[in-house]
Amino acid sequence: PDRSILHFPKQAPSVWQIFFTDWLQSQRLEGGVDKKLNIVEEAKAAGRAYHKLSDQDRADLGARAKVLKENYERELAIWKRTLTPADVERENAFRTAQRKSGKSRQKNINDPNAPKRPLSPYFLYLQAMRADQQMAKQVFGGVTAPIQQSVLAAEKWRSMGEAEKRPYLEQAKNAKIMYEAERKIYENTESLNKGPPTSFFIYPG
Repeated sequence: PDRSILHFPKQAPSVWQIFFTDWLQSQRLEGGVDKKLNIVEEAKAAGRAYHKLSDQDRADLGARAKVLKENYERELAIWKRTLTPADVERENAFRTAQRKSGKSRQKNINDPNAPKRPLSPYFLYLQAMRADQQMAKQVFGGVTAPIQQSVLAAEKWRSMGEAEKRPYLEQAKNAKIMYEAERKIYENTESLNKGPPTSFFIYPG
C-alpha cells in the first residue's frame, strides 16, 4: 500500500499550540474579521510573549493541554475498537513499507480487539513475586531502584532449578493454549462477520 486509509482522531494540541491558537484569535479580534495575519510574523511575536508567561499562566495552559490529551486518548481508544484485523494488517503493511523506505519511524499498531498474548514464564514469576511481599523481600532485600530490582530478579530466575520454575512453566503453557484457542475463535468470528464473497450468492434472473 502506498498510503494509509485510516482516519485517526486528531491529536491533542501541545501547550504551545494552545497558546498560539489563543494568540491568533486575539489578534483577529483586535484587527477585525477582515484583517489578514502574517502567520510567520505572528509566530515570532507569540513566541516572545510565550517566553514571558508567568508560572501561573503556564500552569493554566498545561491544565488545558492535559484535559485535551485525556479526551484524545479516550477517543483514540474508542476509535481503535472499531478497527478490524484487515484494517490493522493493511495499516501495518503501509507502516512497514514507510520504515523500509526511510520515510517514517512509526511503529506498527496492535489489534485492540484481539486476544492478548500470554506472559512468558519469567514474567509470570515476576508478577507472582511482586504480589508476594515476603518473596519480593527475599529477592530484592532493601533495593528499591527499578533497574537494580530487574537485575536481581533476572539473577534469581537464572539460579532457580527446574522444580522451582515448573509452576510458572505450566501456567505459561496453559495460558498459551488458551490464547491460541481464543485467537482462532476471534479470527473465525471476524471472517464470518465479513460475509461470504459475492460470487457465493445466486441472484434471480
